[in-house]
Amino acid sequence: MLEVDDLHAGYGRVPVLNGLRFGMVAGEFVGVFGRNGMGKTTLMRALIGALRTTRGLVRFEGGDLTNRRAHIHARAGIGYVPQGRQIFPTLSVIDNLRMGCVKAPREAEATVMSVLELFPRLRGLLERTGGSLSGGEQQLVALARCLCGKPRLMLLDEPTEGIQPSICDEIMETLAQLRERHGIAILLVEQDIDFLRALSDRILVIERGEIIAEFPSGSMSTEDIAHRYGGLGAANLK
Repeated sequence: MLEVDDLHAGYGRVPVLNGLRFGMVAGEFVGVFGRNGMGKTTLMRALIGALRTTRGLVRFEGGDLTNRRAHIHARAGIGYVPQGRQIFPTLSVIDNLRMGCVKAPREAEATVMSVLELFPRLRGLLERTGGSLSGGEQQLVALARCLCGKPRLMLLDEPTEGIQPSICDEIMETLAQLRERHGIAILLVEQDIDFLRALSDRILVIERGEIIAEFPSGSMSTEDIAHRYGGLGAANLK
């Protein structure tokens, strides 16, 4: 489904991704783990077309998306939930979801109603503005809005950051349902190792813009991953 080969990208003269390579198959959940500043968000931005690459290839379902604009990626079937959610704070929840229906605007109402079946908490919030919601509720809106674009691959950047545990559990359950019911593939950047292990088929470790390790998610404990690759103390484990 996704092929990334020899990918280089950065900001101005500062390189961040340095020959990064990996692939994904349809319906696969792949986790990406690494310390801050190692290139995780830069990778996501390059894959969605928000950041131009300087070398390498991004291919999705056989089509070359390297340095194509972000709306081309979205129409090809890639959805993106950025770090920090970035919903529209002055729009209602229902209008935020409608904004996600870029591929089939005439079917927006039916699409939104279908997506809301996965997010029962949002049903009572549809007329509230995005900015009035809690961080966890905003994250649910961001996920639901992404799904309104009917992606076959979702890129999720730190979906549990600053989120209360009850909604983290809700997000985990929803993502698991996406796999079972819809076969959507997910590339998940996450610092919560337990969350990452629970959902991912395999985990990639990124260090200085390169994939330095890959292993099945169940092959290592949370503590081993943190000790070996994260440099995290016990206080950082969720």
